[in-house]
Amino acid sequence: MTSIRRAIATFSLVAILSTFVVSTAVAFNDVTTADGEVYTAVEALVANGAVTAGSTFGQTAPLTRGEAVKYLVVSAGGYTIEDPDTPHFTDVAKGSTYYTFVETAYKNGIVGGKTATLFAPNDTVTRAEFAKMAVLAFELPKTTPTAATFTDVPNTGVEYPFTFVETAAKYGVVKGMTATTFGPAMPITKSQGALMSYRAMGVDATEEEDEDDDTSADFDENGDTEGTINEVSLASADESEALEGEEEVEVYALDVELDDNGPLMLQRMDFYFGEGNTVKASPKPWDYFTEISIAVDGEIVATADVDTSTAWGTKDTEGPITTDVGTSDLAASQYRLRFTGLDTVLPSDETTKVTLLVSVKDSLDSDDEGATWWVEATELRVMDETGYVSTYSEGDAEMGDTDTDLEESFTMNETEKAVLETREGANSPEAAVIQVSKTADTNGVELYEFEIEETEGVDVNITQMTLLFTVKADLNGDTDVLDAGEDPAESTVLKKAYLLQDGEVVGTESMTADGKVVFDNLDIDVAGDTTEVFTVEVDIEDTNDAARYAEGMQVYVEVDTIDELTDAKDFDEDDITDLAVDLVSETFELRSEGVMFQYVSSTATATTPVEGASQQGEFTITFKATAFGADSHLADNVDCAALTYAVTGGTTPDAVCDLDSTTTDSEDGGGVFELDENTTRTFTASVVVTPDATGFYKVAISEFNWGGADGLTNTYAFDMGDYKTSSKSLTYVAPAP
Repeated sequence: MTSIRRAIATFSLVAILSTFVVSTAVAFNDVTTADGEVYTAVEALVANGAVTAGSTFGQTAPLTRGEAVKYLVVSAGGYTIEDPDTPHFTDVAKGSTYYTFVETAYKNGIVGGKTATLFAPNDTVTRAEFAKMAVLAFELPKTTPTAATFTDVPNTGVEYPFTFVETAAKYGVVKGMTATTFGPAMPITKSQGALMSYRAMGVDATEEEDEDDDTSADFDENGDTEGTINEVSLASADESEALEGEEEVEVYALDVELDDNGPLMLQRMDFYFGEGNTVKASPKPWDYFTEISIAVDGEIVATADVDTSTAWGTKDTEGPITTDVGTSDLAASQYRLRFTGLDTVLPSDETTKVTLLVSVKDSLDSDDEGATWWVEATELRVMDETGYVSTYSEGDAEMGDTDTDLEESFTMNETEKAVLETREGANSPEAAVIQVSKTADTNGVELYEFEIEETEGVDVNITQMTLLFTVKADLNGDTDVLDAGEDPAESTVLKKAYLLQDGEVVGTESMTADGKVVFDNLDIDVAGDTTEVFTVEVDIEDTNDAARYAEGMQVYVEVDTIDELTDAKDFDEDDITDLAVDLVSETFELRSEGVMFQYVSSTATATTPVEGASQQGEFTITFKATAFGADSHLADNVDCAALTYAVTGGTTPDAVCDLDSTTTDSEDGGGVFELDENTTRTFTASVVVTPDATGFYKVAISEFNWGGADGLTNTYAFDMGDYKTSSKSLTYVAPAP
């Protein structure tokens, strides 16, 4: 069959070249006749409207996706230009420069989007991508040779890029960067795109296509052969399952064997469909399928729209499918689908494969998932070269020995959707004091790490996340801190928020007054069965010497929602479940002056001070304390005032506490240890435990009390889980009466 579109393009090229004979005006001052074929190509595209004349063309500039589709849609000709009211892609608005060309190219299968909703009109195009677009736009018959023309485009058994590059090369649309290399991943330049479009306009592949596609070439309507069908039998279909949203799934196959008396023209075929689990699932095929196609030796020859009841024959109360399916009254739930006007040749003395391909609706009812559909071919109508028409029906010897020979089933299931699991990262920061400045912002402070894992092997693209930041007043009794209910706006304390993926910033937003930060316009890819690690960082405002916010403000962040995402099967956040929403960071305290504590080590030993007496446990916990922003104090613990300790096992025994430092300071005394600014001191807390029952004992510090000149008014209780000893078994001996 001759391609009308290529005929139009070829005719247009002849007309354009004829115009050049009488008009030699130069469209751009940087493209002259000295540029040879480039000049001819650019002028041709100006003449047909694919390129608008101007002062400069920019031969070496990269061609964008928007420019590429305009080049090809206009140059190919013959397309109905689409101008829908609602854009298919959110980044190509109605009325924009490339809107109609993008919509036209998308509808006609020339190009798809970068995602389901984004086209990226300003992105560059590779040479391989443009070759594919050109082959599709000009409907060039695809060729897949065994040997590769270019060493950097090998035959991998996959259609893209090999078949498209080879097809474009065969028809002279593309040439290599060298004699043996094509440069498939190189961005195509504007002059290269113009050349390929111009060359494609001059391709005349119609003669070869006519020879390849004329299926009637071996059938003479005025001939005298009288071919017949020897046998119709079931063959192996590609799939036994059709998934929600899938297209053109081969679920039923027949082998049609002819004798050697001549070819036949296949005119019509009837099929019956019946659902074998009607207890719950719908028995109506239009509730499942959008299109069903019939193919002959892999080539689709007819397609029926089947998503309404009018596409199907009347429900047959005594249908031909008789396979025992158990609990279902299958015979009362069968519908006929008839294909007419097939006009496809079945070659003499050969076996031809005839298949059915189903396209499934995007969303099935839950009861319809798992439905079993049975199919049977019940009638073939053919004509021989003398014009004699024969109909082969169920029950004829050629259609199988029994009524069930041509019956086959397939199941319907929900397609694989991406499933995202979220969890806290292994290296998420623990609760701590964050040192901030009185006069300068503190930037790039990490608050949280979390992970997103895809568990079903389906790629996902995330375009929006929402995080909730909270700033609250310290409630530990500081007199210089806001009272409850007087928490400041989050934007008073926090300046900016950052979302990082594997250490690279993927989103930046200014802090809002209520702390709700929406990271939109993301482009985060999570490959199937992989885990991506994300971190949340903030810039913190200076305290302005406590005028902006008080010492001891507390900050934490929660990953609220993943708002916008689409998986590779076009399911979005409404379909993809199991998204955890309990991802909350530890709470951090902001101070420009304070004390940092660091756990060092601990010991636990048992001794028997007097023979025949109870054992005693000697426990030590060593830590470091560093003052920042100003000098500070840590209470000595003669009376244990500086430590809160817990003893487990039996009842709380008598204990004697002591806090010693490895260094001394001239200002130590008066019940406190001096902590000079930016100086670290090491302390050891020693506790002797005398048990009142035999058991295991350990000691833990739950908090530290520190302060400045106004007294020990502050409490440090962050990350106290490390400040404990191991358990020690102590034996209790009752005193002699």
